[in-house]
Amino acid sequence: SSWLPANFAAVFDIDPYTIALSIAVSAEDSVYGPFLGDGQVDINYTTPTLNNEDSQIALSYASDAYTDGKFNAGGYTVTATIGNANYTFAGGAATQYSFTIEKYTIGAGYIVWADRTFTYNAKDQNDGAFATAAGVYGDGTLDLTESVAPEAFIDAGGYTFTAELTEAQQSNYRFADGDFTHEYTIGAAQIASTTFPSSSAL
Repeated sequence: SSWLPANFAAVFDIDPYTIALSIAVSAEDSVYGPFLGDGQVDINYTTPTLNNEDSQIALSYASDAYTDGKFNAGGYTVTATIGNANYTFAGGAATQYSFTIEKYTIGAGYIVWADRTFTYNAKDQNDGAFATAAGVYGDGTLDLTESVAPEAFIDAGGYTFTAELTEAQQSNYRFADGDFTHEYTIGAAQIASTTFPSSSAL
């Protein structure tokens, strides 16, 4: 005969299975760029096979740097959560991974200066259409702004232009060390000569 009473009930807990999660962002995605046109960063994670079950891992992130449907340069924290109650992370139901998207660096050799000539006309001829960054993240271009010295691009003479990033561009781009200047010259206006009749012809 059994030594257990007929109404015996055993109570016990089955703990969730603890898994490790490895999260990574590729080197290509860790620098600002168009990310294949969709603005997304590929966040890769791997886990062991879990009894042929889906652990229902979901990734989310929070950052002010994510705007207009794309990741801008800045810091991000990815939070992974498990929807299947039979599994957990070592630190609990969620684990986090932080990464940074660096600004895209533009070298001086990528600056293309417009081939333009100028002649004095008593007007400021600085229309801002001088410098472009070529080869940005592959084959893209970026229109830049410039500063000029002397400041007023009016009188005949030589001027030094310096390529600059706009305020909006500075959040995602930066210049490498180098010479980002170019010389433009305003030529003197030519005065047409006038021939006057000689006094003997009057």
